[in-house]
Amino acid sequence: MSEKRPKQFTLREMLVLGFCASFIVIARMVFRLHLHITGHVMFFTLFFLVISKGAVPKLWSATVVSFFAGVLLMFVGIGKGGPLVIIKMILPGILVDVCGFLIPGVGFGYLASIATGAIAGASRFLSLAIVDRVMGMEWAIILQHAAAGAFFNVLFGCLGAAMVPSVLRRLKTAGLIS
Repeated sequence: MSEKRPKQFTLREMLVLGFCASFIVIARMVFRLHLHITGHVMFFTLFFLVISKGAVPKLWSATVVSFFAGVLLMFVGIGKGGPLVIIKMILPGILVDVCGFLIPGVGFGYLASIATGAIAGASRFLSLAIVDRVMGMEWAIILQHAAAGAFFNVLFGCLGAAMVPSVLRRLKTAGLIS
């Protein structure tokens, strides 16, 4: 009689998730340019979060990546808010996992990936509002800032997630992911 165990991450899967978290941090370090475009970091963040969900289709895979990336970003000192950067990273990861559970084909279908990018990018509204409120801003300014930031985060999130299906198909064809 076989024993039922919860599905755990294998070493190969954890390496993929670790690489995705590292690539989020590296992309943020390399592209610390002052482009004066709100939300441009969401492009790479959601690209690697949706890649991680497609490459490792287990529950909480994108959340693990976003948590590790948030911790690494906090230790490296990239991002505004210190420990709040972990919250800013975890919210999109959780939403990518929820979308992966609810929407079939996240990572391999263009529409599913773009919808996931839009939903996860919209999470920036909540994280921006939380950080602004902790800093003591007034509600009118918080709502305007969070709405404008969320719009551009959704736009860049959709663009980043739209690139994922072609990359995952090539990785699968090459035998690098199962």
